[in-house]
Amino acid sequence: QALLIRHNGVIIPQQAIGTIVSVHDVPVDRRQTVEVMRDRTGCDYKNPNITTLNLPHDKGRKKREVVRIHLVGYPKRMGSEAVEADLDLMGKRTATSDETMSLAIAFPDLQRHRPIVGLGSFWLRSGAYRYVVVLLEDAAKRDLCLFAWGGGWVSSELFAAVDK
Repeated sequence: QALLIRHNGVIIPQQAIGTIVSVHDVPVDRRQTVEVMRDRTGCDYKNPNITTLNLPHDKGRKKREVVRIHLVGYPKRMGSEAVEADLDLMGKRTATSDETMSLAIAFPDLQRHRPIVGLGSFWLRSGAYRYVVVLLEDAAKRDLCLFAWGGGWVSSELFAAVDK
């Protein structure tokens, strides 16, 4: 049995339990709007609510850079707060929507293997519900979706994370 600790208000194992499945160097062009990035993913379905109005866009860093994105998997169902706390123990933060969409642009086939979740940015819908960007495959088509933040993410999903 792993010893549990309270980390940022969430009870998690004392040691990180996430496993880095793969690492990808991804060009991120923060000068582009969310809509341009959404369209450049080439996904067959793109949630129309993925907009500059709904998702935070890092306007202050108008530049291009290469970001190393780690895809992290978990052996069990995890809530969003537990994933964030575990990534923090690993010295990582969750990838933003810009970074997650850039991953889809640079590596379009990654989401065909397992869904990829970017918890770092969210759309606050109706002032109460948070939605995050998720890359997945559905019937051989690539989808760029918004899923509810929080809940229980299943072990088949990967989380996009970057070094702090």
